[in-house]
Amino acid sequence: PAKKNTRGSLFKRKNFGHAVGLPGSLVQGKGSELGTMAPPPPARKFGAPLFFCSFTDSDANDEVVLGGGGGASKTGVANRLLLVKVDEEKATHVTGAHQCRLECDPSAEVHTGSLTTVNGVWVKGKPYFVAVLSGGDGLVKYQLKKSGQGGKKDGEEKETFNKLEINKSNISSFKQAAISSIASNNLGTQIAVGFDTGKIVIYEASKLDEVKEFNPKKHSQIPDKGGIMSLSFTFCGTKVAAVKGNGFAFVWDTAASGKNEKAASVTVFQSPVPGGMFRGCYSYDLPKSKKLFCMGLNIKGRSMLTSWSLEKEGKGKKLVLKRKVNAHKAALTALAGYSSLSPVRKGAVGSKGKCLVASASSEGEVSVYSLEHNLTCLVRVPNAHMIFTTCVNFSNDGSRLVSVSADAGARIVTVTKSGDQVKLEQNLMIALFMFLLVIFLYYFVL
Repeated sequence: PAKKNTRGSLFKRKNFGHAVGLPGSLVQGKGSELGTMAPPPPARKFGAPLFFCSFTDSDANDEVVLGGGGGASKTGVANRLLLVKVDEEKATHVTGAHQCRLECDPSAEVHTGSLTTVNGVWVKGKPYFVAVLSGGDGLVKYQLKKSGQGGKKDGEEKETFNKLEINKSNISSFKQAAISSIASNNLGTQIAVGFDTGKIVIYEASKLDEVKEFNPKKHSQIPDKGGIMSLSFTFCGTKVAAVKGNGFAFVWDTAASGKNEKAASVTVFQSPVPGGMFRGCYSYDLPKSKKLFCMGLNIKGRSMLTSWSLEKEGKGKKLVLKRKVNAHKAALTALAGYSSLSPVRKGAVGSKGKCLVASASSEGEVSVYSLEHNLTCLVRVPNAHMIFTTCVNFSNDGSRLVSVSADAGARIVTVTKSGDQVKLEQNLMIALFMFLLVIFLYYFVL
């Protein structure tokens, strides 16, 4: 009888998953199959829809720039760029992905008049960022400057936004059409700008002189309609991945192009799922100069992440699908990547570095994946924002992620686990399952 009661209680226990200590920390803030967890703390609100976010060049990864607003001045909602400090929670009960939050009040701000910051990029390895405005000159460069005005706050000098001068002869190039996307190369020497006409222009980062351009009208395989919604340089900077607003995606070989090229090498992505539309891109390199691309894919109200390899095919190139995983049960709205293989990253360790990608959905969910571990999910926050997420970006060391939304909220997600740790947990779960299966077969079948 004792033996029977023992095995009966072993398999009839309702909370068996928690009793054996199965890991359930991948899902933050939502009930999982392993039990119900507390919801995440609410995102910080800053009074207006936010469309741009980026960590600064601070070595401490403790401050972010946020941009957004209400558009035209008649809305009554201010258009601002904000500098906000990251506050590490001191409470012992706050752990995991939510151990850091943004401070309630910005430490600095600048008003952008009737123009809204709709996008931007912190130029890698440089002390400035380029903001994309909804009109006007189109691009504006800002640098954070220490200021003695207003005294010192918490023992530190106050920082202010310092607008950098741009050669007036270059402004006409920015005004040729509305700017829809922007990206920096890994050396911080060039930025790529995508226009709503489908044109891509590469500028020298410091003076913003035009270097090269891509005109879709000169390429029969590229549809004319659809602006450039996402851009990403490869590690060496000789290729640019681009995603258009109509879901079309391609790789532009800039090394084969002059300033006004007519026959640049273009390689097109093909959706692995009928009706799939690409959304967001990130380029990264693995050892032996292997170029890979992580692409978001929307299919009928849900989304996936896919990884692709650029390989030789005769005299040309082809893109080969390597991996696809489910991302969100809603459309993907934002994607960003991080690689410690970049030469501007401190502590880069060659092929042993980490490569991460973050995605966010139209329902406010935010997730982080490990690229070198076959897109294994490291952390998922289902209720990060109330409505669709507009932008995500990693810190300089890849340990934190900032996300913003049209609900005026901004959030910091801490990446507490590596791909190796998650893989180990998965292997332990498999081993535990096999152990329990053996016990079940021994007592109830054999």
